[in-house]
Parts: sequence; C-alpha cells; structure tokens
Amino acid sequence: MPCNCHGHLGRTRGDNPAYRQSVIPSSGCGLFCGGDAMTCEERFWAKVHIRGPDDCWPWLGCGDGRYGKFWSGSRQERAHRYSYQLRFGSVPNGLCVCHHCDNPRCVNPAHLFVGTMLDNMRDAASKGRMAVGVQHGRTTLNADQVREIRGSYVRWSTPLRELALRFGVSIGTIYKIVKRRTWRQVI
Repeated sequence: MPCNCHGHLGRTRGDNPAYRQSVIPSSGCGLFCGGDAMTCEERFWAKVHIRGPDDCWPWLGCGDGRYGKFWSGSRQERAHRYSYQLRFGSVPNGLCVCHHCDNPRCVNPAHLFVGTMLDNMRDAASKGRMAVGVQHGRTTLNADQVREIRGSYVRWSTPLRELALRFGVSIGTIYKIVKRRTWRQVI
C-alpha cells in the first residue's frame, strides 16, 4: 500500500529475494515520515510558523540557504511554490511564484503571486533589490564615465570603437550605454 506522505511502497524485508517484493502495509513509508499517517499537506504546515493573516509565515524546515525546500511525493520543490499550489492550484508552465513581501522563506499564500520571470525581475528592480550601476559587482565604469561616453557620442566626435578602447569595454557596451539600454539611472 502506498505511503500517504510520499507515495513509496513501504519497506522491503532483508536480502531474501522472496521478501524483496513484499511490502509492509502501513500508512507511512518509514523512510521519511517515520510511519506516521500525516498527509503531505499536514507535514508542510507543521513546518510553518503561522502568524497573523498579513504577517510573513516563515518556513522552518530545510532550505537551500535562501528558499525553503519541501519533499512532496517523490520530488523536492520550493516551499513557497508548494504553499501557492495548496491554496490556488497548480502553477501554469513557465511562470514563477513571486513574493509581495520580498521574504524568500515566507509561505503565506496571501503574500504570493504568479508571474513571469520578467515580472519578477521588474518587481525586484522597482523595490530596489537589484544591483545597478556601481553597486553591481562586475561593473567597470562609473556614472561620470557613462556621462562622458554619452556626451562624446552625442557630438559624434568619437566613434564607438575609440570609446570602447579608451574605457576598456566592448563596442556593444558602449552602444548599450548611448542607446540607454544600460545605465538608465544616469542622466
């Protein structure tokens, strides 16, 4: 009989081939759930600190350093995604479960919404959670240099190739700067 928690068929007995296929009937598999009769949903909510309806509900179980992780059936998934599915149903393919509260360990369904990866990135940028400009760890330019690049290009006095060589970046980087695809925050 399958386990209510994970869908496992239970334990096999020893190395005896006659018992290898035999299964101990139980409500739990004994591997992860210890043989208890808790459903996946009960196990999930047992690992959540439920507070007020408007508060974050932190995930108390294991995680990957940022997001909570939860075993449902035979697969592991992010805890906030599982919480969303319990309340609202399945997540359409290609969409993410995002947080209004910006707390990755929060599993309060009221704080979760579905969106594309682009929606999630825009949400992060609008809340100031993305490194831009000199805060970005891999930038080689600063705001003054970006202004100089744009000023030189506007006057058409310096070709892109020459600007790229002078500032030690690619022509593509210079092009994106002058077309305001990058460094938009610099006026």
